Amino acid sequence: MLLALLAVGVLCVIVWGYRMWWQRRPTRVGRGALVGAPPVPRGAWQQLPPWTIVVGVPLVIALGWVIPLFGIPLAGFLLVDILVGAWRSRRGRAGDPGLTAAGG
Repeated sequence: MLLALLAVGVLCVIVWGYRMWWQRRPTRVGRGALVGAPPVPRGAWQQLPPWTIVVGVPLVIALGWVIPLFGIPLAGFLLVDILVGAWRSRRGRAGDPGLTAAGG
């Protein structure tokens, strides 16, 4: 019975996730420009209240340890996000001579 309730809960979360994405998805309007919700800026987590970070980070670490199928992909995502952020900041500081005003 407990596993059935867990499965129904997971299915509800999946459906709600797709519903939220559908409501905020980018759509083509006009000259092919994408219009939708703006992406969350990098470093937005730093604007959270301190108590959410103090409680949230250990909670996520504990969940990642207890549920490896949650923790391993999360750790991979964080690693990729850190690498992309470092690459973008390094590229932004050094300037990219390959980009021109014409976009190419």
